[in-house]
Amino acid sequence: MNLKKLFFTAGALGMLLLGAACQDEETEVPNDNIPQEPGDDTPSTPTEETVPFTFSVSNASDLKSENLGILLFYEDGTQVNETLIQAEPDPEQSGFYGFEAEVNSAKKVDRMLVIAPCNSALELMEEQHFFGQMIPTVQQPAADACDADADVLAAWAPLDDGQISVELNSVATPVELSIQGLADGEKIRSAGLSGSAALSGFALVDWMQEPLAISGFAADRSSTSLTAIYPEGLAATTIHLLTASTGLVSPDVFVITDSRLVKIAAGSVTFSGSDKLSASVDLNQAESEQALTFDFLKSDGTPAATLDGEAFTLVGSTGGTTYRFNAPQCSFDAETGLCMKGDMATPGTLSIPNIDGRQVTRIVLSVDTRPEMAAHALWLETFNGESWDKIDGTDKSVSLETALQNGGYIEFEIPKKSVSAIGQFRIAKGVEGVPTYVRSMTLVHEEKSCTFDPASVIPNGFESGWRRYGTSSSPDNNYDQEKVLVIDPEVSHVDDGTGSLRIGGVDCLNNWKPWQSWAYQDIEVEAGATYRISVCIKTENMPATANVYLGLGYKDANNQWMKGWIEGNDNLTAYNHVTSPWVDKEKGTHDWITLTAEETVPEGAVKMGNLQVRLDNVITAPDAYVWFDDIQMVKISK
Repeated sequence: MNLKKLFFTAGALGMLLLGAACQDEETEVPNDNIPQEPGDDTPSTPTEETVPFTFSVSNASDLKSENLGILLFYEDGTQVNETLIQAEPDPEQSGFYGFEAEVNSAKKVDRMLVIAPCNSALELMEEQHFFGQMIPTVQQPAADACDADADVLAAWAPLDDGQISVELNSVATPVELSIQGLADGEKIRSAGLSGSAALSGFALVDWMQEPLAISGFAADRSSTSLTAIYPEGLAATTIHLLTASTGLVSPDVFVITDSRLVKIAAGSVTFSGSDKLSASVDLNQAESEQALTFDFLKSDGTPAATLDGEAFTLVGSTGGTTYRFNAPQCSFDAETGLCMKGDMATPGTLSIPNIDGRQVTRIVLSVDTRPEMAAHALWLETFNGESWDKIDGTDKSVSLETALQNGGYIEFEIPKKSVSAIGQFRIAKGVEGVPTYVRSMTLVHEEKSCTFDPASVIPNGFESGWRRYGTSSSPDNNYDQEKVLVIDPEVSHVDDGTGSLRIGGVDCLNNWKPWQSWAYQDIEVEAGATYRISVCIKTENMPATANVYLGLGYKDANNQWMKGWIEGNDNLTAYNHVTSPWVDKEKGTHDWITLTAEETVPEGAVKMGNLQVRLDNVITAPDAYVWFDDIQMVKISK
């Protein structure tokens, strides 16, 4: 495995740095101003001088390479060298090394960091400040400049007048996790390891989507978890990580793919090895949950979407469907993803899209753990048709420390009694000046759609409000409307005792082609408001010629049917099988599917009329049936 960016973190180097940090707590920082001769008002210019350094490595025999890199630091904490200095082994004394550095004569050099293996192509990145500790980071631009199959070693040493001796300790051991059981085309979105042992160290962000083309690390400072994140998915079966612990034996394993979330408890996956820790996991041998992931960053680190006002659209990890998100008080930033801002008065919010009518049971956010992420709160809200209400028990106290304890993940459990997937809900945050950076969001959901939403303006069940509608019975043509349109108590999408609306068993003579539907009574609506309407449909032996869909129209204040509200069809007063957004295109025989769309009421409308589930264009199909259930209409905006 080749590395391009290596972050030395507090977990990995904490023990190395602790002694030096403690020693320096009471060290007086020297004045950079050099005293001048009396009468000379011109400040002198500090000079650069070349200074030789020598040191020994007590465990030099353990090194797989004598290629050592050096970072020097002044007493005031600033860095001496902008690029890594390569130390050369002493040809006459085994275990001894030497190098030269250009230093400021007005400052004292008092510490050095030794890294092995090293390469002259290494470059310094910006300093990372974690929990008050300054940790230098190293970037390696060359793909073949460092071999991670060998441990990464480091030592932090004070410089004094005596002989300098260091003992290099392992700060990064390669971890290789093989993933079995992936379906054809299924990609890994993220994976995490966690346990009670201190795993402190490194979490890989593989922007290049290939194990051997690594270009970035996200440092996990939690000391108990490692997390790999793959924007747009990893099309491989091996995950590469680095850990500062050789005690990674049997941790909890957490894997998110395009379509599922898998959690494997400790004891099921065992790592072994010394120079490299390896393990294998079979996703098909573990319990999994259906899931859909939305990446807010692309694989190159650029934003995955663009805000259009306060909204944006994204395609989920399973592809195909485009979902719309409302995100007031939010922005998209490169490298960090969706940035939620706002305050308690106007909180930043992110709406949760409807996933084909399926009940969302849990939300998993992958957050970017930035040092400036001070403590703040996230919570869930649901829309009651008029305003947003906070859902009790969903508060999450979020800080850098709490996020890191969970490998950068924040999870929300959805209380079903409060929220259904048909109702609208969202994540909210407040605390001015404290952003939340979200890299991705995973929605864990049930395979079938949710139970009935109590906010629906159409009540559950079919005892009232529904009527048979369409072509009247015609004995001469062997058509009996009451036998074709039936409330079926034996078939139901959700077993709630209400049954379903059934249409079918059409077997006409004389080329008679009836149309038939179940229609609901007129519904008072608000002009300009948006409603989410959904219907669950199940079919049996439905011919390809059949039209199965949901239709509706609008009436004005004079109770007249309105025209001109269907785009491109100024003369229509209602949706047909071409213009309706709820058309069952699968035909044949299929289990329950949910058709969902948002409908904005046209100006001038006061009622929605003839909301109907309909079947037409069938002459002879005595064994063909369609069932409709969980017909819901929820107001989601004014």
